[in-house]
Amino acid sequence: MESRLSMRANGHRMTHLTAMARDLLVYALCAVAFPLVLALRHGWSPRANLLCIMWLVHFVRRCYEVAFVHQRKAKLSDVAVVEEVVSGTLYYSGFAVWNAWAVCNLSGDLTSSSLILFVAFLVAEFGNWYHHGILASLKRDAAGNYALPRGGLFEFVAGAHYLCEILSWVIFSISAGTVAAYLFTLVGIMAMSSFSKDKHAYYLKTFDGKNGRPLYPASRTRLIPFLW
Repeated sequence: MESRLSMRANGHRMTHLTAMARDLLVYALCAVAFPLVLALRHGWSPRANLLCIMWLVHFVRRCYEVAFVHQRKAKLSDVAVVEEVVSGTLYYSGFAVWNAWAVCNLSGDLTSSSLILFVAFLVAEFGNWYHHGILASLKRDAAGNYALPRGGLFEFVAGAHYLCEILSWVIFSISAGTVAAYLFTLVGIMAMSSFSKDKHAYYLKTFDGKNGRPLYPASRTRLIPFLW
C-alpha cells in the first residue's frame, strides 16, 4: 500500500513539474517578448513604457503562480506537452509581439486617466491572484472532487478568477487603444467565458446537496454577477 501511495505521489509530482515547466516556458517567453520588441524598435515612450509594465506585471505574476501556487494533476502525454508548448508560445508570444509592435512610440504623455487605469489594472491583477490562491487551497474529497470555492467573488460567480483577468485585459485594451489589444482581450473573453460555463456546469453537477455534499448556491452565476 505504501509503495502504491509513493508511486502515485511521485506520479503527481512529475505531472506537476512537467506542467510547471511547460507553463513557465510559455509565460516567460511571452513576458520577455513585449519589452524585447520595444527595445529592438526603439519604441519607448511614456505610454508604451506603462503598457509594458502592465504586461510584465501580469505575466511575471503568472510565472510566480505557476511555480509556487498552482497544483496540476492532469496527466498529459509527451506529445500533448509539446503541442501545448508550441500552441501556447505561438498564441501568447504572438500576441505579445503584435501588442508591443502596435504601441511602439505611442504619442502623448501620461495623464491622470492613464494612472487611474493603471491602478484599476493593479486591483484587477490582485483579484486574479487572490482568487487563484483560493482555488489552490482547495482539497479533494474521497471521490477526487475539489471542494466548493468560497470567498471573494466566488460567492457570486463560478469563474471569479476569470472575471478579474478579463477586467485586467479590458483595462489594458482601453489604455492601449490598439486593434491588437482589443483582439487579444476579445479572444481571452471568449475562452474564459467558455471555461466559466464549464466550471458552473461542473459545480452544479457535483455539489447537489446529497450524501453530505454542499449545495451549489442557486444565486451563483457563471461569470457576470447576477446576470450570467
